[in-house]
Amino acid sequence: MDDNFQIQEWTVSPQLNSLRCNGRMVHLEPKVMQVLVCLAKSQGVVSKQKLMQTVWADTFVTDDVLTRSISELRKVFDDDKKNPRFIQTIPKSGYRLIAPIEAIKRPSPGPLPVPAAATPEFSLEKSRRKPWKFVLAGSLALLLVVAYFVRGHTAAVPSARAMLAILPFQNLSNDPAQDFFADGLTAEMISQIGRMPSDRLGVIAWASMARYKGKAKSEDQITGELGANYLLEGTVRRFGNQVRITAELIQKGKRDHLWSNSYDGNLEDVLALQNRVAREIASEIRVQLSPQEEARFAVANTVNSEGYDAYLKAKLRFDSPGSQAMQANMEHLRTAIRLNPGYAPPYVSMAVMNRAMASQGAADPKSSYAAAR
Repeated sequence: MDDNFQIQEWTVSPQLNSLRCNGRMVHLEPKVMQVLVCLAKSQGVVSKQKLMQTVWADTFVTDDVLTRSISELRKVFDDDKKNPRFIQTIPKSGYRLIAPIEAIKRPSPGPLPVPAAATPEFSLEKSRRKPWKFVLAGSLALLLVVAYFVRGHTAAVPSARAMLAILPFQNLSNDPAQDFFADGLTAEMISQIGRMPSDRLGVIAWASMARYKGKAKSEDQITGELGANYLLEGTVRRFGNQVRITAELIQKGKRDHLWSNSYDGNLEDVLALQNRVAREIASEIRVQLSPQEEARFAVANTVNSEGYDAYLKAKLRFDSPGSQAMQANMEHLRTAIRLNPGYAPPYVSMAVMNRAMASQGAADPKSSYAAAR
């Protein structure tokens, strides 16, 4: 079901991973759209097993991924799980799309006009006398067509590798002490998206982006200075144990925003929120993820917020010179590891920091190199 279809007041566009209702457009993650399409194709109840096998074929994921996808759809449709209008949960079985579906037929093209052409005067005798003229003319025409196509086709193909610049996210928490959190999320977002296929997408490093914080420069200026095709900007608001991230993707030279979305969640789910942003950006820029990469971005551990804060502080000050700054970073990393022992990045950062301290004489080389291993 690649064609658009209607679910009550919503128009669904599977090829664009988007839904539209009363002028409002919502973009879905590709896998979430595939879940919706699978439900729409089926008559009646669709088992969890069938959904998993259809959407995540040849990829090992847990039921939580499907549950999250259904939750995303219900959120978009403003659907109540207990009194559903769109998606009904069938206990111990699966899900059923109960909203009426209507296919949107593409208009059939009319008959193509046949241009009138004069019938050329043809003489068998003349054609026999000078066959080489037709051969020569045909060969020249073929060469011209091939040359034109090659030149035109080569010039029209853009670079296959897109470059993305992620501006420092704006802190909307009304607390300057939370600037580190907004900056840290930006740096982590750069790291997350930077793990995507490098032959299709490049990401400008945080060190180059930090200087744009608070600077009043136009989008075209920034993309021009950095050589980027796309610009991501956003905001972060932290309140209590909750966090809201908004993100907008802009294509160079375009006035309208290519994509925008908001993400709400608990602080312990911040890694999952980051993964969602990364996956949706990949979808918009048409970066094809492998099944293994899809699985990696589909699953995220919860984290202790205090430990994650400590990791972000160390990440932002990682290159600060001097033994005192390095010791402070090590203390942040120890806190991060103690509170989130199953979260890998602080261990990697600590190994790198141990080597840096040893090479710069900020710690005993023998013990630091041993700890780095």
